[in-house]
Amino acid sequence: MSAGKSSFINALIGDDLLHAANEATTACITTLSHDDQSKSTSACCYAYNGDLLDSVVNVQAEQLKTWNSDDRVKNIALQGNLSTYCRPAQGLALHDTPGPNNSQDPRHAQLTIDAIQNIPFDMVFYILNATQLGTRDDRTLLTTVKNELAQLQRPHEVIFILNKVDQLDCEKGESLTKHVEQAFAYLVDIGFTNPTIVPMIANAALYARKKLIGKPLSRKQRLEFANFRDIYLQDSSALLNASRVPDVISKNVKKYMQITSRKTTDTPADKSELYLLMAYSGLAAVVLIINRQRAALLQAQPRKEKAKHKVSA
Repeated sequence: MSAGKSSFINALIGDDLLHAANEATTACITTLSHDDQSKSTSACCYAYNGDLLDSVVNVQAEQLKTWNSDDRVKNIALQGNLSTYCRPAQGLALHDTPGPNNSQDPRHAQLTIDAIQNIPFDMVFYILNATQLGTRDDRTLLTTVKNELAQLQRPHEVIFILNKVDQLDCEKGESLTKHVEQAFAYLVDIGFTNPTIVPMIANAALYARKKLIGKPLSRKQRLEFANFRDIYLQDSSALLNASRVPDVISKNVKKYMQITSRKTTDTPADKSELYLLMAYSGLAAVVLIINRQRAALLQAQPRKEKAKHKVSA
Protein backbone atom coordinates (compact mmCIF):
# COMPACT_ATOMS: atom_id res chain seq x y z
CA MET A 1 0.00 0.00 0.00
CA SER A 2 1.16 3.53 -0.77
CA ALA A 3 2.55 5.64 2.08
CA GLY A 4 1.55 8.85 0.29
CA LYS A 5 4.82 10.29 -1.05
CA SER A 6 3.20 11.74 -4.14
CA SER A 7 0.31 13.07 -2.04
CA PHE A 8 2.85 14.77 0.22
CA ILE A 9 4.46 16.59 -2.72
CA ASN A 10 1.03 17.41 -4.16
CA ALA A 11 0.15 19.00 -0.81
CA LEU A 12 3.30 21.13 -0.95
CA ILE A 13 2.51 22.41 -4.46
CA GLY A 14 -1.28 22.56 -4.00
CA ASP A 15 -2.13 20.48 -7.06
CA ASP A 16 -2.90 16.85 -8.00
CA LEU A 17 0.00 16.83 -10.45
CA LEU A 18 1.69 13.60 -9.35
CA HIS A 19 -0.38 10.44 -9.56
CA ALA A 20 -1.46 9.21 -6.14
CA ALA A 21 -3.45 6.06 -5.32
CA ASN A 22 -3.92 3.50 -2.54
CA GLU A 23 -1.43 1.15 -4.16
CA ALA A 24 2.24 2.05 -4.62
CA THR A 25 2.43 4.19 -7.75
CA THR A 26 5.88 5.80 -8.00
CA ALA A 27 8.00 3.69 -10.36
CA CYS A 28 10.65 6.22 -11.39
CA ILE A 29 12.36 9.34 -10.08
CA THR A 30 10.29 12.46 -10.67
CA THR A 31 11.98 15.84 -10.21
CA LEU A 32 10.02 19.09 -9.94
CA SER A 33 12.13 22.24 -10.39
CA HIS A 34 10.85 25.71 -9.53
CA ASP A 35 11.25 28.50 -12.09
CA ASP A 36 9.40 31.68 -11.14
CA GLN A 37 9.59 32.90 -14.76
CA SER A 38 7.71 29.92 -16.20
CA LYS A 39 4.22 30.47 -17.58
CA SER A 40 3.45 26.74 -17.68
CA THR A 41 4.84 23.44 -16.43
CA SER A 42 6.93 21.57 -18.98
CA ALA A 43 8.05 17.96 -18.62
CA CYS A 44 10.41 15.42 -20.17
CA CYS A 45 10.90 11.72 -19.55
CA TYR A 46 14.14 9.80 -20.01
CA ALA A 47 15.10 6.16 -20.55
CA TYR A 48 17.60 4.19 -18.46
CA ASN A 49 20.33 4.91 -21.03
CA GLY A 50 19.67 8.65 -20.77
CA ASP A 51 17.81 9.03 -24.07
CA LEU A 52 14.93 11.51 -24.20
CA LEU A 53 11.71 9.55 -24.73
CA ASP A 54 9.13 12.34 -24.77
CA SER A 55 8.57 15.98 -23.82
CA VAL A 56 5.44 18.06 -23.23
CA VAL A 57 4.76 21.75 -22.66
CA ASN A 58 1.99 22.46 -20.14
CA VAL A 59 1.96 18.86 -18.91
CA GLN A 60 -1.15 17.36 -17.30
CA ALA A 61 -1.41 14.77 -14.53
CA GLU A 62 -2.68 12.06 -16.90
CA GLN A 63 0.47 12.32 -19.03
CA LEU A 64 2.69 11.93 -15.97
CA LYS A 65 0.68 8.89 -14.90
CA THR A 66 1.25 7.33 -18.35
CA TRP A 67 4.99 7.97 -18.23
CA ASN A 68 5.26 6.66 -14.67
CA SER A 69 3.70 3.34 -15.69
CA ASP A 70 6.05 2.94 -18.68
CA ASP A 71 8.81 0.42 -17.86
CA ARG A 72 11.19 2.23 -20.20
CA VAL A 73 11.12 5.43 -18.15
CA LYS A 74 13.84 5.95 -15.53
CA ASN A 75 13.16 9.55 -14.59
CA ILE A 76 10.76 12.41 -15.26
CA ALA A 77 11.80 16.06 -15.07
CA LEU A 78 9.27 18.88 -14.62
CA GLN A 79 9.91 22.60 -14.56
CA GLY A 80 7.41 25.32 -13.74
CA ASN A 81 6.33 28.01 -11.32
CA LEU A 82 5.56 25.83 -8.32
CA SER A 83 3.01 27.23 -5.91
CA THR A 84 4.64 25.67 -2.87
CA TYR A 85 3.33 26.66 0.54
CA CYS A 86 6.81 27.74 1.69
CA ARG A 87 7.51 30.48 -0.90
CA PRO A 88 9.97 28.51 -3.05
CA ALA A 89 13.43 29.84 -3.85
CA GLN A 90 14.44 30.00 -7.49
CA GLY A 91 15.96 26.63 -8.41
CA LEU A 92 14.21 24.68 -5.65
CA ALA A 93 13.89 21.03 -6.67
CA LEU A 94 11.65 18.31 -5.21
CA HIS A 95 12.52 14.68 -5.96
CA ASP A 96 9.97 11.85 -5.68
CA THR A 97 11.57 8.38 -5.59
CA PRO A 98 10.12 4.83 -5.56
CA GLY A 99 9.06 3.63 -2.11
CA PRO A 100 9.40 0.30 -0.25
CA ASN A 101 6.34 -1.27 -1.87
CA ASN A 102 8.15 -1.17 -5.19
CA SER A 103 11.20 -3.01 -3.83
CA GLN A 104 10.18 -6.23 -5.57
CA ASP A 105 11.62 -4.65 -8.70
CA PRO A 106 15.39 -4.31 -8.06
CA ARG A 107 15.55 -1.37 -10.48
CA HIS A 108 13.27 0.66 -8.21
CA ALA A 109 15.44 0.08 -5.14
CA GLN A 110 18.52 1.02 -7.16
CA LEU A 111 16.84 4.25 -8.30
CA THR A 112 16.50 5.35 -4.68
CA ILE A 113 20.14 4.49 -3.97
CA ASP A 114 21.25 6.37 -7.10
CA ALA A 115 19.21 9.40 -6.01
CA ILE A 116 20.90 9.49 -2.59
CA GLN A 117 24.35 9.12 -4.13
CA ASN A 118 23.99 11.56 -7.02
CA ILE A 119 21.37 14.23 -6.23
CA PRO A 120 22.77 17.22 -4.25
CA PHE A 121 19.94 17.45 -1.70
CA ASP A 122 19.81 19.27 1.63
CA MET A 123 16.84 17.51 3.18
CA VAL A 124 15.11 14.12 2.99
CA PHE A 125 11.46 13.54 3.81
CA TYR A 126 10.80 9.85 4.38
CA ILE A 127 7.09 9.05 4.31
CA LEU A 128 5.83 6.35 6.69
CA ASN A 129 2.37 4.81 6.44
CA ALA A 130 0.75 5.00 9.89
CA THR A 131 -1.41 1.96 9.10
CA GLN A 132 1.50 -0.24 7.96
CA LEU A 133 4.42 0.66 10.17
CA GLY A 134 7.43 -1.66 10.21
CA THR A 135 6.75 -3.87 7.20
CA ARG A 136 9.67 -5.94 5.90
CA ASP A 137 9.93 -3.86 2.72
CA ASP A 138 9.90 -0.62 4.68
CA ARG A 139 12.58 -1.79 7.13
CA THR A 140 14.75 -3.02 4.26
CA LEU A 141 14.54 0.31 2.42
CA LEU A 142 15.02 2.36 5.59
CA THR A 143 18.13 0.37 6.50
CA THR A 144 19.50 0.91 3.00
CA VAL A 145 18.71 4.63 3.16
CA LYS A 146 20.35 4.91 6.60
CA ASN A 147 23.52 3.21 5.36
CA GLU A 148 23.69 5.32 2.19
CA LEU A 149 23.12 8.58 4.07
CA ALA A 150 25.88 7.68 6.53
CA GLN A 151 28.37 7.64 3.65
CA LEU A 152 27.53 11.13 2.39
CA GLN A 153 30.17 13.83 2.78
CA ARG A 154 27.66 16.70 2.78
CA PRO A 155 25.29 17.92 5.52
CA HIS A 156 21.65 16.87 5.30
CA GLU A 157 18.59 16.53 7.49
CA VAL A 158 16.15 13.61 7.57
CA ILE A 159 12.52 14.25 8.53
CA PHE A 160 9.98 11.45 8.94
CA ILE A 161 6.36 12.05 7.94
CA LEU A 162 3.89 9.67 9.60
CA ASN A 163 1.16 9.97 6.99
CA LYS A 164 -2.46 8.76 6.93
CA VAL A 165 -2.93 9.14 10.69
CA ASP A 166 -6.60 9.89 10.02
CA GLN A 167 -7.01 6.19 9.18
CA LEU A 168 -6.13 5.09 12.73
CA ASP A 169 -9.15 3.76 14.62
CA CYS A 170 -9.08 5.33 18.07
CA GLU A 171 -12.11 3.29 19.11
CA LYS A 172 -10.01 0.14 18.62
CA GLY A 173 -7.16 1.54 20.68
CA GLU A 174 -5.09 2.84 17.75
CA SER A 175 -3.84 5.92 19.61
CA LEU A 176 -2.06 8.59 17.58
CA THR A 177 0.44 9.28 20.36
CA LYS A 178 1.13 5.57 20.73
CA HIS A 179 1.74 5.22 16.98
CA VAL A 180 4.19 8.14 16.99
CA GLU A 181 6.07 6.56 19.90
CA GLN A 182 6.11 3.21 18.08
CA ALA A 183 7.48 4.95 14.98
CA PHE A 184 10.14 6.64 17.11
CA ALA A 185 11.25 3.32 18.66
CA TYR A 186 11.21 1.66 15.22
CA LEU A 187 13.46 4.34 13.70
CA VAL A 188 15.84 4.35 16.67
CA ASP A 189 16.13 0.55 16.37
CA ILE A 190 17.17 0.97 12.72
CA GLY A 191 19.84 3.48 13.75
CA PHE A 192 18.37 6.98 13.43
CA THR A 193 19.25 9.24 16.36
CA ASN A 194 16.40 11.22 17.96
CA PRO A 195 14.33 11.23 14.72
CA THR A 196 11.99 14.13 13.97
CA ILE A 197 8.49 12.77 13.28
CA VAL A 198 5.60 14.83 11.90
CA PRO A 199 2.17 13.13 12.00
CA MET A 200 0.35 14.21 8.87
CA ILE A 201 -2.78 13.95 6.75
CA ALA A 202 -1.32 14.92 3.37
CA ASN A 203 -4.64 14.77 1.53
CA ALA A 204 -6.26 17.13 4.04
CA ALA A 205 -3.49 19.65 3.37
CA LEU A 206 -3.86 19.21 -0.40
CA TYR A 207 -7.64 19.65 -0.40
CA ALA A 208 -7.47 22.73 1.85
CA ARG A 209 -4.85 24.30 -0.43
CA LYS A 210 -6.92 23.52 -3.53
CA LYS A 211 -10.00 25.14 -2.00
CA LEU A 212 -8.00 28.22 -1.01
CA ILE A 213 -6.75 28.79 -4.57
CA GLY A 214 -10.13 28.01 -6.13
CA LYS A 215 -9.40 24.58 -7.62
CA PRO A 216 -12.38 22.19 -7.61
CA LEU A 217 -12.44 18.97 -5.59
CA SER A 218 -13.79 15.72 -6.96
CA ARG A 219 -16.81 14.13 -5.27
CA LYS A 220 -14.54 11.65 -3.47
CA GLN A 221 -12.26 14.47 -2.34
CA ARG A 222 -15.20 16.51 -1.04
CA LEU A 223 -16.35 13.55 1.07
CA GLU A 224 -12.84 12.99 2.41
CA PHE A 225 -12.45 16.68 3.16
CA ALA A 226 -15.69 16.71 5.17
CA ASN A 227 -14.29 13.83 7.23
CA PHE A 228 -10.98 15.64 7.76
CA ARG A 229 -12.86 18.72 8.95
CA ASP A 230 -14.85 16.62 11.41
CA ILE A 231 -11.64 15.12 12.83
CA TYR A 232 -10.09 18.59 13.11
CA LEU A 233 -13.09 19.98 15.00
CA GLN A 234 -12.85 17.16 17.55
CA ASP A 235 -9.29 18.10 18.56
CA SER A 236 -7.50 20.80 16.56
CA SER A 237 -4.14 20.18 18.29
CA ALA A 238 -4.06 16.38 18.20
CA LEU A 239 -1.40 15.98 15.51
CA LEU A 240 0.83 18.74 16.84
CA ASN A 241 0.69 17.43 20.42
CA ALA A 242 1.68 13.95 19.25
CA SER A 243 4.53 15.11 17.00
CA ARG A 244 8.22 14.77 17.78
CA VAL A 245 9.60 18.04 16.46
CA PRO A 246 11.92 20.70 17.94
CA ASP A 247 10.19 22.88 20.54
CA VAL A 248 10.64 25.99 18.39
CA ILE A 249 8.66 24.36 15.56
CA SER A 250 5.84 23.29 17.88
CA LYS A 251 5.64 26.74 19.49
CA ASN A 252 5.57 28.50 16.12
CA VAL A 253 2.80 26.25 14.78
CA LYS A 254 0.73 26.95 17.91
CA LYS A 255 1.39 30.67 17.53
CA TYR A 256 0.35 30.54 13.86
CA MET A 257 -2.90 28.74 14.73
CA GLN A 258 -3.69 31.22 17.50
CA ILE A 259 -3.10 34.21 15.21
CA THR A 260 -5.13 32.63 12.40
CA SER A 261 -7.99 31.89 14.80
CA ARG A 262 -8.17 35.61 15.68
CA LYS A 263 -8.30 36.74 12.04
CA THR A 264 -12.00 36.09 11.60
CA THR A 265 -12.72 39.83 11.38
CA ASP A 266 -10.31 40.27 8.45
CA THR A 267 -10.75 36.90 6.74
CA PRO A 268 -13.96 35.02 5.86
CA ALA A 269 -14.58 32.32 8.46
CA ASP A 270 -14.40 29.48 5.94
CA LYS A 271 -11.06 30.75 4.56
CA SER A 272 -9.63 31.13 8.05
CA GLU A 273 -10.69 27.57 8.81
CA LEU A 274 -8.92 26.30 5.68
CA TYR A 275 -5.65 27.85 6.88
CA LEU A 276 -6.19 26.22 10.27
CA LEU A 277 -6.88 22.87 8.60
CA MET A 278 -3.58 23.14 6.71
CA ALA A 279 -1.78 23.80 9.98
CA TYR A 280 -3.63 20.95 11.69
CA SER A 281 -2.78 18.53 8.85
CA GLY A 282 0.94 18.78 9.62
CA LEU A 283 1.76 20.98 6.63
CA ALA A 284 2.59 24.04 8.76
CA ALA A 285 5.18 22.06 10.74
CA VAL A 286 6.73 20.78 7.50
CA VAL A 287 6.93 24.30 6.07
CA LEU A 288 8.54 25.68 9.24
CA ILE A 289 11.10 22.86 9.15
CA ILE A 290 11.90 23.65 5.51
CA ASN A 291 12.23 27.37 6.26
CA ARG A 292 14.49 26.67 9.24
CA GLN A 293 16.75 24.52 7.06
CA ARG A 294 16.80 27.21 4.36
CA ALA A 295 17.79 29.85 6.92
CA ALA A 296 20.60 27.62 8.20
CA LEU A 297 21.91 27.09 4.67
CA LEU A 298 21.83 30.83 3.98
CA GLN A 299 23.68 31.50 7.21
CA ALA A 300 26.40 29.03 6.21
CA GLN A 301 26.88 30.50 2.72
CA PRO A 302 29.58 33.07 1.88
CA ARG A 303 28.27 36.65 1.74
CA LYS A 304 28.19 36.85 -2.08
CA GLU A 305 26.33 33.58 -2.43
CA LYS A 306 23.91 34.65 0.31
CA ALA A 307 23.10 37.87 -1.53
CA LYS A 308 22.57 35.96 -4.76
CA HIS A 309 20.22 33.56 -3.00
CA LYS A 310 18.21 36.42 -1.51
CA VAL A 311 17.66 37.93 -4.93
CA SER A 312 16.42 34.70 -6.44
CA ALA A 313 14.22 33.67 -3.53
